[in-house]
Amino acid sequence: MEPVFVHWTAPTGQVQLAGRLTTLGPTGLQRFSYDSSWLAGPGFTLGEGLPPESGGLLPPGGATDFGLFADAGPDAWGRRVLSRKIEPPPRSSSEFLVAAADLTRQGALRFSSDPAGPFLSDGGPEPVDGLRDLYSEVRDFQADRSSPGRFARLLRAATSQGGYRPKAAVVDGDGRLWIAKFPSETDTYDVETYEAAALQVASEAGLQVPRFQHLRVDADRAILLVERFDRTPKGRRGYQSMRTATRLGPNEVIDYQLMAATAGFHAGQRGVAAVVGLAALNIAVNNIDDHSRNAGLIQDGNGRWAPAPVFDIVPYPREGEGTPLQAGHGERSLEALLDLDWGIPAARVEQEVRRVATAAQHVFAVAVEKFGLDPEAGANAERHRATVGAPPAHWR
Repeated sequence: MEPVFVHWTAPTGQVQLAGRLTTLGPTGLQRFSYDSSWLAGPGFTLGEGLPPESGGLLPPGGATDFGLFADAGPDAWGRRVLSRKIEPPPRSSSEFLVAAADLTRQGALRFSSDPAGPFLSDGGPEPVDGLRDLYSEVRDFQADRSSPGRFARLLRAATSQGGYRPKAAVVDGDGRLWIAKFPSETDTYDVETYEAAALQVASEAGLQVPRFQHLRVDADRAILLVERFDRTPKGRRGYQSMRTATRLGPNEVIDYQLMAATAGFHAGQRGVAAVVGLAALNIAVNNIDDHSRNAGLIQDGNGRWAPAPVFDIVPYPREGEGTPLQAGHGERSLEALLDLDWGIPAARVEQEVRRVATAAQHVFAVAVEKFGLDPEAGANAERHRATVGAPPAHWR
């Protein structure tokens, strides 16, 4: 693959050339070098593993890809869409990265084949008022019922999306960018309604939550719109996942204490408290999809990092294991969370956990009353949640 130029977009909308990304050898090994103008100007790191220094940089820990570029590129769903859109399909991470739509890619990075642009590549969000037509294409795409020409909207709007579940980018009448999260044809419960309820109680608990809208499709399915928190009215904010920020290796497993230490390094006690609150929420609602890409850090215009808003919080109505609180220990409970040393006062830890646990205790009542979840499904899910997300014994 030919070298590509990497640009950074400030929250104000100003775009500056940051460096050049090349791909080496049959493995697709990435190599990045900062542009001298970046080192002389803003001079801060774009993300973990990319220290602002002259010369070529290789991914840390023997990895093939830089975590920051993986965060800016599509994951499983976006790659599936791109593989249907492009012939021959992209193969390396770098090829998928530059094929994703510039207007909707995650974070502040943009890419071009020339230092002066234009940015790569085609595609962009669909109008939100065409959401149901977009959902029709999503259903056909999952069932593989039509030719690629039938998926024109989806192939434009879903190339930059992460995760495994179907989603696409949409824009509202005010120009704000949203992720539309659709039901999967393999869902066994009303996933997007569960997620809406979890975001609602997280907001009630005082956690930072992006704006969202819940749209019911039928009695058992819904679409969830989540506003992109990496966008400003004029520009973008940098983003790196916790997988990137902690330099997690390909076979390494993250835990909440590592997340907290990383957030604390960047944002002090506020960062640690945010991770404690996130851990409490995931335990209290029994979210077991709390992996290292479903949490992250957001960057301001001066290169400083802070915890990103919570996202992808989906209560699971059955047994399952999520991210451990600390390495080597399988217990995952609110009581265990309180027993650990997080590097901030224990009183603050308990305050965060109490607030979140109190709000989360009515997550399925919210799902039924506010978002139209089937009452029987809510009652069954609550019986399980009350067991795995029970408050500590001394609170009762």
